[in-house]
Amino acid sequence: MAILYWPGMKNLRRGMSAIRLILRVGIASGIQETAETGSTTLLTIVIAAMSTIALAAHQAVFLVVMVAFMPLSAIAETASVMAGQAVGAKQDGLVLRVARYSIVTTVLYTGVFFPS
Repeated sequence: MAILYWPGMKNLRRGMSAIRLILRVGIASGIQETAETGSTTLLTIVIAAMSTIALAAHQAVFLVVMVAFMPLSAIAETASVMAGQAVGAKQDGLVLRVARYSIVTTVLYTGVFFPS
């Protein structure tokens, strides 16, 4: 509800419009995160029922995977925010630069840490 009193909000109707937009995006993101976390938790529970050694192996592999892919996820999130800021600032030309830099950074990261 703090959005209703945000500086620059002209009236309650405009504030409610912003809240609906935030909820539309936020609920979809929340459902996605809940599904991902829930599936990971369910998999861990199933593996834990197998044996302690299986659970330990699962956790070790899970940590390796997280260390390997967390930087790539951070690059994607950063590029998304920077592209959104460029669009919001009406500097659409920067979006392509952000995309190029994020692709180059991703390729360099995967090439250095995961050479084939």
